[in-house]
Amino acid sequence: MNYCTNCGSKLEGNTAFCPNCGQRLQGLPAEVEESRAARREQREITRIQEEMKDAKENYYGWSVTSGIVGGLGIAVIVAWFMADNRVDWYIPAGIGGIAISIIFVGISIYYWQKYKDYKNQL
Repeated sequence: MNYCTNCGSKLEGNTAFCPNCGQRLQGLPAEVEESRAARREQREITRIQEEMKDAKENYYGWSVTSGIVGGLGIAVIVAWFMADNRVDWYIPAGIGGIAISIIFVGISIYYWQKYKDYKNQL
């Protein structure tokens, strides 16, 4: 039979706290420690899965955006070459669209790498 080191009450079973004074007893039962470790591990897995989902959504979003902006940039340049009345801003606008698209591709690659890193953690 064990007794509380704080108040001297008799302790029944394998408890973590004294039922009389609430004093934390030395060490926690193995089941409690294992349960805590399992909950921590599950929380970490859930966090990583959520981060993976966000990274994948960002990857797809930036990829689609880069495709649209790049396509518009190319369309503006093609329109300039095909037009009879060429507007001065078509070429810079087209090149700007393509440049922005390249930046967006870089951002999408960043999110894809982030997604793969999280996937490797699981």
